[in-house]
Amino acid sequence: MSSRAGTLGKYQIIREIARSNDIVYEAYDPAMNRRVALKELAVPGGATDKQRQERLARFRREAKAAGSLAHPNIVTIYEVGEDHGRAYIAMEYLEGRTLRQQLDVDGSLGQDEAVRIVLEVLDGLAYAHEKGVVHRDIKPDNIQLLPDKRVKITDFGIARLMFEPSLTVDGQVFGTPSYMSPEQVVGRDVDARTDVWGCGVLMYEAISGNKPFSGDSVVAISHAIMHLEPVDPANASYAINQVLRRSLDKAPDQRYTNAKVMAQALRDAMESLQDATPASQPSTFAPALTAYPYSSASPPPAYGQPYGRAFGGQNQPPIPIPFPPGWTAPPPSRPLLSPATWQFIRRTMGVIIIGGSLVALGFFGMAELSKASESKAKIRNDLAQTQQVLDDAAVLRNQSISTVDLGARVMGLQEALRGFERAIELAPTPQARTLALQEAARTALMLAREFLAGGWLREADISAQEAIRYADGAGDTGMASNARALQDEIRFTIR
Repeated sequence: MSSRAGTLGKYQIIREIARSNDIVYEAYDPAMNRRVALKELAVPGGATDKQRQERLARFRREAKAAGSLAHPNIVTIYEVGEDHGRAYIAMEYLEGRTLRQQLDVDGSLGQDEAVRIVLEVLDGLAYAHEKGVVHRDIKPDNIQLLPDKRVKITDFGIARLMFEPSLTVDGQVFGTPSYMSPEQVVGRDVDARTDVWGCGVLMYEAISGNKPFSGDSVVAISHAIMHLEPVDPANASYAINQVLRRSLDKAPDQRYTNAKVMAQALRDAMESLQDATPASQPSTFAPALTAYPYSSASPPPAYGQPYGRAFGGQNQPPIPIPFPPGWTAPPPSRPLLSPATWQFIRRTMGVIIIGGSLVALGFFGMAELSKASESKAKIRNDLAQTQQVLDDAAVLRNQSISTVDLGARVMGLQEALRGFERAIELAPTPQARTLALQEAARTALMLAREFLAGGWLREADISAQEAIRYADGAGDTGMASNARALQDEIRFTIR
């Protein structure tokens, strides 16, 4: 970094920290006896007067957006000023490193640490959204990790104030390509759901070490954002992957409505992992979809945790069978047929008859229990078979998505869809069938997008219709809505 001596306003410049669209300095505030970060507006030398005014308006917009927010997870703005034509913003000086720098060193953070950071980001954004501010550029470079583990959101340079007219004309694109939402890619208006998307991308990269949407050009990245589905991070639990999927839904109305709602969903997902029944604890067998903790000892397949974790609990503990109490013969009595003896014999015969009845009932009960046990064993076997089919299909689907060749992707997805369709037929419980229907719908939707990308419109239309049918069968209105929207796009293209 180069140094630049001098002052800006009342601040004494110590050194230049960074230079991109603007210049950032470390500086000293003698009046308050504290270090500050100074951001100076930088305008290209060849800019027209109109361009200069637009840059200045955006710079002031950033100051107004961030300056209106006072939250522990948002950088604090101290002052906005101008000194001999040099516009600047004075803000708190942050120690530590950016999330980008942390990822460059560690590659990935893993699920727990990534979720911790994203939750703090969401808390800051939830406050901003309540104040009518949308950040629009959530990415690792704009997240500062402080030495005391606190997290700060920085750089509101392209923030949108929802209660003021937009400075962006229709079709104008702002954002960082890999982190832009579909609505940003096409230059449409944005709201809090754009930041939800950004947090989904941020969490995906922090967990896996990879961006969910990538490419060797802006065009390739934009295509991925608009048409491709990312592979679930292999080191994320099923519950966390569900949050990622919804936050990265291409339709804004299917995402979480704002950061507060997403934060609650993320906390619920983490609590479901902590509160799940341990595998060693006996529980009544019930073929239902139950949350189980993610185990790092045996990593799940690329599509999240194995489907077997979603199919019920342990064997039912043995039910005690009633047996008659033990009986010892009385000592002999000389008056064999005395009244006392007859009374004793009557009582004894009563005990024997009752005991014999209990034994008989016990045997009949054992027979009924045996039948119930056989029925439960069959359900367990069918669930195990369904689980294996689902796991195999999910692995095949993820392998197909990561394939470069379009034809190979299509063939792999078709084979995976057949696997999920077989799981639908095998599923012995309504819960297992619903899960298989959801995965079949998701795969058919991916297949429709691939067909559309390849120009195979008839096949794309058929796949979209299949996705609608499976989503309706699963009662998944969100996915059904996405499939119908895609089908409308396909049929419009056909016409």
